[in-house]
Amino acid sequence: MQLMGTDWSKYDQIDHGVENVVEIYLEFSCAGKPLGAMFEMAKKPKMKIRVDGTAPIARVTIVRNEKNYRVFNLREYEFDTTFTDDAPLQGENRYYVRVEQWDGNMAWASPVWVNYTGP
Repeated sequence: MQLMGTDWSKYDQIDHGVENVVEIYLEFSCAGKPLGAMFEMAKKPKMKIRVDGTAPIARVTIVRNEKNYRVFNLREYEFDTTFTDDAPLQGENRYYVRVEQWDGNMAWASPVWVNYTGP
């Protein structure tokens, strides 16, 4: 196939590194704000996490400012919890969630940025 002078016939022969797609359901919010939100708050950030795995979930990690902040070790297909950061750092805190299943598949949530102004 030719499109705008490019020969795409070899494209389908390339190994794109994706062997199978696993659809892990991951819901993550902070203070009711969705993924990608940037906001300011004086209260301690409260996060909601829900995961429906395609295999047993080994670990759910809340990452704060690029460091593993809270780790939940599991052996369940589903995980649903709320978590409050009782010691947020002053200023900007970046939170996201990483999910690891026992079969090796993983999922990540997009981050939320919380500018903490509380005591």
